[in-house]
Amino acid sequence: MSDLRLDLRVSLGRISDALHRYVDVMVGARDDTVPADVGTVRIESRSLSDRAALDGVVATARAHGCDLLILTHTATAIVWPPACDISVLVLRPGTDPEWVRARLAQIGEDAGERRSADEMGRMSIVAIADRAAADVGGHIIVEDDTFQLLAYSRMTPGVDPARREAVLQRQLPGPYQQIFNGQGVLARLIAGTPIIQTESVDAAGLGQRLIAGIRHHGRLLGSIWLARDAPVFCERDAEVLRAAAAEMSPLLGALMRRRDDERVRRDEAVADLLSGKEPADPRTALGYGAPDFTRPGHAIALKEVNLPRSRQAMDADAIRVLADVTARSRRAATLSTTADGVAFMLHLGCDSPAAECSSAGSATLAKSLSESFSGMGATIAVAVGRHWSDTSGIEQSANDADRMVRKMARDGRTGLATLADLWAPLTLAEALPEQVPRAALPETVRQLFAKTSRAREQRRVLAVLLDDWGNPSAAAARLGIHTNTVRYRLRRFEDQLKVDLNEPDARLVLWMLLRTEHHL
Repeated sequence: MSDLRLDLRVSLGRISDALHRYVDVMVGARDDTVPADVGTVRIESRSLSDRAALDGVVATARAHGCDLLILTHTATAIVWPPACDISVLVLRPGTDPEWVRARLAQIGEDAGERRSADEMGRMSIVAIADRAAADVGGHIIVEDDTFQLLAYSRMTPGVDPARREAVLQRQLPGPYQQIFNGQGVLARLIAGTPIIQTESVDAAGLGQRLIAGIRHHGRLLGSIWLARDAPVFCERDAEVLRAAAAEMSPLLGALMRRRDDERVRRDEAVADLLSGKEPADPRTALGYGAPDFTRPGHAIALKEVNLPRSRQAMDADAIRVLADVTARSRRAATLSTTADGVAFMLHLGCDSPAAECSSAGSATLAKSLSESFSGMGATIAVAVGRHWSDTSGIEQSANDADRMVRKMARDGRTGLATLADLWAPLTLAEALPEQVPRAALPETVRQLFAKTSRAREQRRVLAVLLDDWGNPSAAAARLGIHTNTVRYRLRRFEDQLKVDLNEPDARLVLWMLLRTEHHL
């Protein structure tokens, strides 16, 4: 066991972010306090077998004035549920303690370099949050535009579990997030609703919330969350939050501008992975704490489906932000970006061999994404691409997922799909030629592809008749006509096209032409 004193005090959240991919769980002290900053860390590399051994290590750490205890070889069950006298960060068993020391030392150096910008801005935001919380008699959390915790007012006894866990985990935990998704909170913030009041859920230990968006020239920079058990919120509470949001806006805007450069680099790096390229300098491009992109995995694509029942419209950027929130709540190792109206997520860490992979892990994450959006009232298609074993397979997996969500969107289908669901249409898309040869087409067939409303309607009807060939009742049901009318229209098409539709080759070629008509 060894102590490490950081060059400057830094937030517990920054330490958690830096060690993100190795963190199993973070728990706070049982006296409901969370250190505002961490200056001294104790790293325990021995394996603790029971709570009594942990209590001894905690007592020693407290005696040495440590703000945080990091365990590198101890099972999560030893410290959960929380019952410690100090905040504890449990890393995945086997994490190298020397790597942790080096990473923490780097954080301290970075903090010194950035204190004049990011830290000073954050400290000002904390001061505004403290003042507003004292004014309304509640607790305040400030989140950035990706719904990750940025600052919070002073912690006092009586804080409900949701707020406490949000501080410890740097974002709202999954179960609470699902409740707020069901109330449409995050979607309404993105859509521009200025003030949102949520309902309390006693069964989940979740009190009421009053939320205000922080915006600058229409762009959502973050949000302020006020928690208070009683009394019920009033217009003055909303006024205090609006004033705090206006005061925080320039500070958060400056912080976001500095972060935007990092996001651009990260997005470009993920876009390179989607196109089959590897970033030249992954640590610089993806940032510290990013998951290892060389691990096997699956691409997940998400796209809005425009349906009459849609209650919440979302573009690809909004979908990506909310998908990231869900992925973080599930502690999933992901990288995300957007391209051509589609949000992409690379889910890393599939341990199954390619030949045996059933996409179960990524399908579980994708199902959670689908359920989250459904709870918000958004109609979103979610698709999981094929397994990749190395980075050369990322492009194909992303192409699979992209084609699936675009087909789902065209068909008006929401929810989740995998290759097992859509293998047939994807195989057809690969088998069909990019452009059907035109030289052998008779003039009567060419006229079917004229750019007129009459020809478009003829193509629509003929496509249904060919899809349901041999089943006039099914074709009639899809077209909303009588079965006798189906037979009549088939005869008309034969006369018009001068084609015998009983010939399998003729039907196949016409079907291919209709599938690739945009190339004619």
